[in-house]
Amino acid sequence: MPIYQDLSNLVLAKSTIELKYAGGVAQFKKDFRFDAVAKNREDNELIGFAYMNSSDISIDEILDAGFHAVFNGEVFVSSNDFVIINRYGGREWECPWLADNGVFFWHTEAPAAAQQEAKERGECPVNQIEETYGSFQNWAKTIYK
Repeated sequence: MPIYQDLSNLVLAKSTIELKYAGGVAQFKKDFRFDAVAKNREDNELIGFAYMNSSDISIDEILDAGFHAVFNGEVFVSSNDFVIINRYGGREWECPWLADNGVFFWHTEAPAAAQQEAKERGECPVNQIEETYGSFQNWAKTIYK
């Protein structure tokens, strides 16, 4: 289900968390203080942590928790377990399970109706958001279909 994209987001698939993290998604959310930031969002498939800048994102805790990353020497290059996506710049590396339209992002296995809704919201002119959805908050709500 699509999630509104903040300036920078650290995104993980819940299925990966269930496989790799002791206690699954519920424990992961507690340990990584998911509820501490109001702009952190989740849907049925994804968890997204919101940041002002990608440079604010530290992946050390994620790596210490057992998630995989690819390095070129000492330099972090990418991961199949998580991705960083920026509103103004897109994904920092290829991620086959994440789709986006620059406004919302979603798991590639999200229901077709939710993906279509994200595409329609993403194409809505800014001056028509309130007229069409009632408010920016309604327009930016996580899409469940």
